[in-house]
Amino acid sequence: MAFEHVLIGVYGFQLGQSQALFHMFIKLFLSDKEGGKR
Repeated sequence: MAFEHVLIGVYGFQLGQSQALFHMFIKLFLSDKEGGKR
C-alpha cells in the first residue's frame, strides 16, 4: 500500500509540474501573440 501511495504521489507531482509548465508556455504564447498584434 505504502509503495503504491509513493508511486501515485510521484506521478501526481510530475503531472502537476508538466501542467504548470504547459500553462506557462500557453501564457507566454498568448502574450507573444498579443504583443505581435500591437
